Amino acid sequence: MSMMSGGTLGGVGFIADVLRCQYELTTLDSGAAVYAFTGFPKHYVCPNCFEQARMHVLQYRRVGIGYFECPGCRVSFPVQRAPGCGASV
Repeated sequence: MSMMSGGTLGGVGFIADVLRCQYELTTLDSGAAVYAFTGFPKHYVCPNCFEQARMHVLQYRRVGIGYFECPGCRVSFPVQRAPGCGASV
């Protein structure tokens, strides 16, 4: 299966639907929503690009508490909540 330049899925109809079925929206520990691949190997894709039929695997960056970055749109998603954030019960 090939992708066109920029990560856009070629033949958007059936092929895109088959690929989209293999991802589910999930929430990271930080509260950020991303799409997770339901198969193997486990990985996450950018929800912004996913909605535009673009598949960009989020890249892990080990800065501070760590975050995922989309190589397509450059949006960052924190992996965990920053220390001291959120209410404790």
